Formats: sequence, C-alpha cells, structure tokens
Amino acid sequence: MLTRLAWLNQQDQDVRRAETLYQEAVAVDPGQPVAATNLGVILAERGSMAHALSIWRPAFALHPDASELGLDVALALCKSGNWKDAEDAVRTVLEHNPDFEPARQAGAALARGPGACPQ
Repeated sequence: MLTRLAWLNQQDQDVRRAETLYQEAVAVDPGQPVAATNLGVILAERGSMAHALSIWRPAFALHPDASELGLDVALALCKSGNWKDAEDAVRTVLEHNPDFEPARQAGAALARGPGACPQ
C-alpha cells in the first residue's frame, strides 16, 4: 500500500512525499524491490548515489530476479568506480532474465573493460 501511494505521489510530481512513503515502505520491508528501486532513483537523481546503492543492493540481494533493480545497481556501481561488482550485477540479471536487452547492452559495454560504463 505504501509503495502504491508513493508511486502515485511521484506521478503527481510530489517527490518529497513520494520519497517519504518509499522510505516507510523500505523500512517495513527492506527487500521490497519496487519501493527500493524508486527510492533509489529519487536519491540518485539528487546526487546521493552512495545512499541509493545502500537501498538497492540489499533489495537486489533478496530479489536477484528484479532486472530493473539489478541494472540500477550495476550502473551505480560502475559510475562509482566499482567495475567488477557492476559486472557481477549484470551477470546476475542476465542469469535470471537472459533476454533483458538493457542488461545485455550493459554487459557488452562492461566487457570493454574498466571505465566503460553503460549509459
């Protein structure tokens, strides 16, 4: 319920209220992938990448089949200079969803070597 209310607030451009509701949802269930993904996006857009990762990584560990969440983790890790863990996150996404094209593209970019972060 909290996640749905947060999403509705986010759609209405009330990002502060959405963030508060997502935080409440994650506090109740840290592994809730939708709330974790959306809260992390809000934080990342604000420039708080480390905080976003602290929300995303535990949720992804609990839900390795959450492809969008895993891709967010991979991109954030790569941008943070943690290329190896980014590659591992993409690999996990592709193990659970081999047809997820954004992860395939990210994997191809990461295969070019350290510093080759997907966009």
